[in-house]
Parts: sequence; C-alpha cells; structure tokens
Amino acid sequence: MPVKSLLPAANCVAVGAVWETETPVVGLLLNGRPERTGADVTLGLFLSQQPMRLDLRGANWRTAARRALDAENALLPHRRFPHSELRRLLGRNPFEVTFNYVHFHPRDELLAVGPARPAAARRAARPGHRRGGRRAPALVVTRPG
Repeated sequence: MPVKSLLPAANCVAVGAVWETETPVVGLLLNGRPERTGADVTLGLFLSQQPMRLDLRGANWRTAARRALDAENALLPHRRFPHSELRRLLGRNPFEVTFNYVHFHPRDELLAVGPARPAAARRAARPGHRRGGRRAPALVVTRPG
C-alpha cells in the first residue's frame, strides 16, 4: 500500500476522532494538470480541492489506506471541477480540513542546478497568504522523507 494512501487515511482517522465520526469528510488536493505532451512545463496552478469521505467503520490501517486509495481514484474524473463552483452549489464549504500530499519528484535535480527565489514564491510563502480570500480553515501538507 503506498504511503500516499496511508497518510490521508491517518488524517481522516484524526479528523474523525476530533469530530467523533467514523465517516469524516476532508478536502483532498488533487492535481488537474492536463495529460498531454508538454503539460509538465505549462505554467499554471492545476490544483483542485475535492471532498473525500472515508468510511472508517471496522477499518484497520491497511483497510483504511485501501479505502483512501479507492476514494482518491473515485475522485479523479472530477479533479478539474472548480472548488468555487462546488461551494456555490452547496452554499457552504464542503469540508473544514484539506489534505495535500506533496512529492517533488525532480527536487534533487532542481537543487543540483542551484537556488531559485522568484518573488511570487516568496510572497506565497508568507504566513497568512491566500488566493482569492478563501481557504479551508486547516491544511495538512505531507511529504515523504
């Protein structure tokens, strides 16, 4: 079972414990980059927050991770659906916690080239920075290593 499935399951276990529910709903940050040649160098933020409900009833860690993987796969056809439209349709934010798994595959190659410090990255790293004045109240970011 991939770590990428175990970590959102653990996040859902924690959220479920806090909210006293066995079927927590969290936001899952998904990559919606187009699947076509050259898309890897296309500029833009191709991320979407989608609601993921995880049924933890009777689940051990392996089962919870498997269910998280299945839930993520079920969301893939909807990964480009705008979160703002989802909020508009529901009349509210569909979740209070968003989970983001980050794995920068080319990190070592980029670090070998040297540091890059674009002004936009510095601005985005400021505490409290948000886009469009909206964000989930809590964001859980994980990365391997």
